[in-house]
This record gives sequence, C-alpha cells and structure tokens, in this order.
Amino acid sequence: REREPLLQGEPASSDPHRLVLPLAQAHVFFRDVQKDATAVEGGEEATRALLLKLDPENGGHSLGYEPFCTYLCGGDNDVHDPRKEAEVYQDLGRPLSHYWIASSHNTYLEGDQLRSASSVNRYINDLSKGCRCVELDCWDGEPGVHGPKGEVPDPIIYHGHTLTKKILFKDVIQAVADYSFQTSPLPIILSFENHCSIPVQQKMAAYCVEILGDKLAVPRLTPEGQLPSPKSLEGKVIIKAKYLPTENRRHSFVEGAAAAAGEETAAEPLEEEDSESEPEEEGEMPKKKKDKKKKKVKIAAELSAITFLGGTHFKDWELSKGVDANLMSSFGETKSEKLLGKAAANWVEYNTRQMSRIYPAGHRVNSSNYDPVPHWCAGSQIVALNYQTGSAPMQLNDGLFRDNGRSGYLLKPACLRAPGFDPDQPGPPRQKLVVHVISGSQFPKPEGAHKGEVIDPYVVVEVTGVAPDRRQCKTAVIDDNGFNPIFDETFEFDICQPELAILNLCVMDKDLDADDFIASAALRVTAVRQGFRSVALRDARGHRQGLFQFASLLCRFELTDL
Repeated sequence: REREPLLQGEPASSDPHRLVLPLAQAHVFFRDVQKDATAVEGGEEATRALLLKLDPENGGHSLGYEPFCTYLCGGDNDVHDPRKEAEVYQDLGRPLSHYWIASSHNTYLEGDQLRSASSVNRYINDLSKGCRCVELDCWDGEPGVHGPKGEVPDPIIYHGHTLTKKILFKDVIQAVADYSFQTSPLPIILSFENHCSIPVQQKMAAYCVEILGDKLAVPRLTPEGQLPSPKSLEGKVIIKAKYLPTENRRHSFVEGAAAAAGEETAAEPLEEEDSESEPEEEGEMPKKKKDKKKKKVKIAAELSAITFLGGTHFKDWELSKGVDANLMSSFGETKSEKLLGKAAANWVEYNTRQMSRIYPAGHRVNSSNYDPVPHWCAGSQIVALNYQTGSAPMQLNDGLFRDNGRSGYLLKPACLRAPGFDPDQPGPPRQKLVVHVISGSQFPKPEGAHKGEVIDPYVVVEVTGVAPDRRQCKTAVIDDNGFNPIFDETFEFDICQPELAILNLCVMDKDLDADDFIASAALRVTAVRQGFRSVALRDARGHRQGLFQFASLLCRFELTDL
C-alpha cells in the first residue's frame, strides 16, 4: 500500500534518501510525538543541539533521511526510559518492607535441582546482574573431608538429599564480601536455609564475622519499631535465618565466642510447624508426606546474634499484626497462591509491615520458574527465582528490575505501602496504552542457531499485572522473513494499575507443532517512552550478544490518562 508519512508535513520526494526534515518540523516530532524531555523542556534550541548530534553535516538546521533512520533504530531511542535504567532515582529512605528486592533461589545451582553442579561463580554472576538477595542451603560438612580430621567440619552448601555438588560456605561468604557492592551499594540479604548442627552453626557465625567484618549488618529496628531503610544499610550484608527469641539474643557474638573454641553454648530448641502447603523444608527435596507435627530446631546463640531478619512460621493474619517487623516468613509458591486466592487484601496488608519470601515449589526439579507477577502485586518483597534458567518469568524479573538504575531495589507503589488495596479489585482503568508493532529487524533463528529454516515470525504483545490488566495479543505470522518483517498492527490496553503493570513483547517462530521462542523485551509500563521507539530484543537468558546483538522491533507507543 502507499506509504503513510511518518510525520505530519513530511516533505514529498520520489527518493526517500533525499528527504530532509527542517528544524521546525523536527522539533514538533521530538516534542509532540516522541515526548522527548529535552525538546519539551528546552524548546527548539534543545532540538537544534539534538540534530547537531544526530546529523552534524546539516549543522543542526535539519535532519537527513539516513541519520533519522539511524536514530530510530539506535540504542538512544530504546523504548525503556534511559534515565530510569541509568539512575537510582527513587526514595531509599523507607523501611525495607516497602521495596521489591531482586532475589535468587538456590543460588549455588548451575542447573537442575537433583544432579547439577554447585558453584561460587553463580553467586558472583547473580550479584553482577543486580540480584540483592541470594540463598545458601547450609549443611554439616563431612568430618575429615571438609576440614581437618578430628575437628568440627566446615559448613557446606548444596541441595540436601540430592546428588548436587557441594561447595564450602566460607568460599561463598568470601565471594559475597568481594563482589556484593560492585554494581550497587544497596544492602545484600543472605537467606540461610540452616540444617547444621550447633558446632557447625558456630563456625558459620565465625566465618561471617571474620570475613564480612564491618560489612555485617547489626540487627536493629528503628525507634518506631520499623525495619531500617536500604539507604541506612548501604554497604551492609543482612543475615536472614531462624533465630532465638529476643531475650536470648542480647549477648553479643564476642561474649559467646569462647563457645566456638570448644566451650558449651546455649542453644534453645524452637518449635516450628510444618507448612500446610509444602511437604518439605525449603532446602530439601520432597519426602513422603508425614502427619502434621511440630519439630524441634536448635539454633546456636552465636548465629542468632548476627541474624538481622528472623525466620518464623506464619500462623494467621491477626497474630502477624503483633509480630516484630524483623520477623519474616517464607512461603512456597503454592501457599502464596492460596493466600492470594483467599485474602489478597490481607496479604497486601501483611507485606506493608513484614517481609515475605516466595520460593519455587519442590516439584520444580528442572529449575523451572513460576509467574512472579501476582506475588509482586500482593507486595511480597523477596520473590525468589531460579536465575540460572532462561524463561518467561526471568524475563519479567529482568524487565522489572531494569528500573531504578538496576540497583536491585524498587520502591513499591503507594497502593502496596499502606493497608486497603485489594489486587483483585484494583479500581477502574486509569491509563490506555497503544502499541503499534511496525516492523522487525534481524531476528535470529531459535536459540541463535546458525542453520535451519527461515523463520516465520509473529509478535506477542502482553501486559501483565493485576488480574484485570492481564491481556495478550498477537500479530499475524509473516512467512519466511526473519530479516525485516513488516507487521503493521495496533493493539490497545486499558490499565487499572500502571505502576504494577509490565509490558512484554515476545517474538515467536510459527511451527507445525510447538512454536519456538526467538527473543523478547520486558519493561514496566511506567518506564515506556512514547513515540516511535526501538525495542532491543534479548535471548531467553536475557543476553543481547552474538546473533541477538541487532535483533529489534520498531513500534510506536502512546500512553493516555483515562
């Protein structure tokens, strides 16, 4: 069909390469179509400076065709607001419970939950990606193997009762000390799944104190009884573990240090109910279901003394209101989903005061992931995923935590920081998002293969968030063209809670049986830049390299308040 002009008043020409956009029209484009902050705030002179950068040969007086195309498809025109990705701009002075925190599950594993290798490098990799909460499944090492014969063995990390490989606890703590604050100064949370004997727990505490030094956060609350803020904990490492009741935690590690040298130490057995929804401990594989009973858990005073966030079993909503803010619970995905289904508003209220951690169900032995979005929408701060598994949930996780300078901490929207919000009844639509999928460029074959059939791509445009906002649309399939397919389709989304919504654009390859994933891009709706924008696509693991380096979509985005 006849080409529609990209801009109103576009100069007519039989040769598009001779098109030139004068300064006045360029300013209208950047101000009114692109909603470019520089053009809006700085006027025509700011646009002139932009044109000078894009097309220096024209001296800032106009924009030629080729520089214009380079701009449209370039990284500076990415749909994600670059300031939100490059800068930590949010308020970091609120209690920890007011933030979403990028979190990894069974961080040590390189693959599945049964036989895969464990590696200290997994911690380094996740920390480098902006993850701020990592997990350590701690067990007694083997005497004479993990330490000198005749002495208390070192603690080790592995997935209990499986064939996964074992690594030393102290090596992980050293990696945390060395790499935690290279990408962000905001606090790191070490989630201990503690299966160790008292003497080995004492060694755990000793290693944390010795290796982390002044990086180790001192357990405390604010005078108002709230958790401290991320800002006040910059450069600190927080320990999350089961701990002794408050009255038994008053002695310091130094006072109990003699016990680590061989003297007797107080250790109080704690009673903990088995979870109703998860038949196994988080750090173990499923066993045959037993009758529900209380079990004794012994905690070393030395480890309890350095524990900042204390793990406790969730009883019910009313009892939780009287619990100290530094006590938190972990929930399997199944239990969390049940709470969401029965009392979502109560779940939100709980998460305004307390911290909660969500983790994958035990049946996910292939290290697959669950949908994190409903748990974020309920205010859960620590929604732990298998970072080693490239999957749609991890792509959503990457899209969410691109925001706020990739710091790993996101201030939850106001509706999740105070009681009263029900994600099942989020109110009427507040914003309309229009996505015009125009074209694609340089799509690789599935999994970046060098050989194979030419792909038949289509684009899935999805908004996910609270239930009324979840909607998925698809373009038509373009046969035999992964290089420069033209889609030219428009989709509209009415969004009730834009602050909780994530936009995901996914390129798929139509096949006779199961369609193949090609590449995708995810971002918060609040980070979308309006206008004609390039969408940089990434592979299943979130990488943009190799054959994926130039894969992109060209789309127009419009946001309108309702």
